[in-house]
Amino acid sequence: MFYKCQLLIVLSMLALLGCQSTQQQAQVVVDPTYADDAFPYHHNVRVESEEEIFALSEDMAAFVKALSKEKSSKDKVKHLVSFLFESDQVGINYNSSANLTASQTFYSQNANCMSLTVLSYALAQASNLPVAFQRVEVPEYWVRNGSYNMLTGHVNLVVFEPDSPLQQTVYGRNIYTIDFDPTVRKKAFPSQFVDKNTIVAMFYTNKGADALIIGDTNKAYAYLKAATEIDPFYDSAWGNLGVLYRQNDLPVYAQRSYQNAIDINSNNLTVLDNLAILHDTTGESEKALALRDYVHQKRLSNPYYHALLANEAYYNGEHLAAIKHYKKAIRLDNKQHEFYFGIAKAYAELGDVEQVKRSLKRAKMNANFDDDEQRYNAKIEFLNTASLRY
Repeated sequence: MFYKCQLLIVLSMLALLGCQSTQQQAQVVVDPTYADDAFPYHHNVRVESEEEIFALSEDMAAFVKALSKEKSSKDKVKHLVSFLFESDQVGINYNSSANLTASQTFYSQNANCMSLTVLSYALAQASNLPVAFQRVEVPEYWVRNGSYNMLTGHVNLVVFEPDSPLQQTVYGRNIYTIDFDPTVRKKAFPSQFVDKNTIVAMFYTNKGADALIIGDTNKAYAYLKAATEIDPFYDSAWGNLGVLYRQNDLPVYAQRSYQNAIDINSNNLTVLDNLAILHDTTGESEKALALRDYVHQKRLSNPYYHALLANEAYYNGEHLAAIKHYKKAIRLDNKQHEFYFGIAKAYAELGDVEQVKRSLKRAKMNANFDDDEQRYNAKIEFLNTASLRY
């Protein structure tokens, strides 16, 4: 989670939410690979406790009191959803970088899928609604943040009728899902329930990734260590810890951390990719090449992989190559607005105004959120009245 880098295309990738294989946990022995001495100031970092992450403010408690007056679970859920998403109430807006506690999300009115899930859980549980966290196994999907590619994942909250046992069904009519992204439900990606410890580990991992991006290594270490301690089987936390170790010239620790992640989830391609980078730095080029080839073959059917290659090409000034990669992504999935916007940016660098307009219109047609649609429309209108400028 990055949920959500390769320093050159060789940047390491950070996971924001990541994947986890719970079936393997009973057979995995995790090596607690910590290098406290290498990050001497990490003890000064104040890591939020689980209680602080989910704590209710007075205003939130007042809302819970009103919510509890609803007669049925269905009415409670409707009230909660309208409260979260309607602009005349709280009106939460999507912000991918909003790694916030429940109360911070409530007052800032910004959230990513993690912080929305945290806030929804805090309010729903206090209202005596039966709830569970759910991790959705979306395809590998990356977004660029400076020199980093952030691998994102997805979580949401499911609410059950009081007489509906958790074990019976995932998509039954007695279940309601609170989620930013309706396309996740429409595509019916596989999903699994995760416990509160895993959600807290994801929260810490996101905070650690944020710190790593800005170069605050002590803060990154504090959060990533906390993530692996509260849920030793959350592979993305170990993977990000491995990136931190590698970037701080601790190859032995990086190797152990990557191995923990792979032992937990052998299909974590991001960790395998980062392990290849580590092999390069330790002079094991043949191992690196073999791993990269394996990962590349596994990713060929993933449209977001081709979008990643396009992003790298664009970042390196190779705009024709970027367009080629984006078109491959679109052939695999022609409903993702980001792909068309990527092509628009590449054509803008090449000075092809008509292709920019055409691509922006396709991006607007496929936008999932009003904010994105308005952003694309503003760019189209600008191009219709002024010279091309980005």
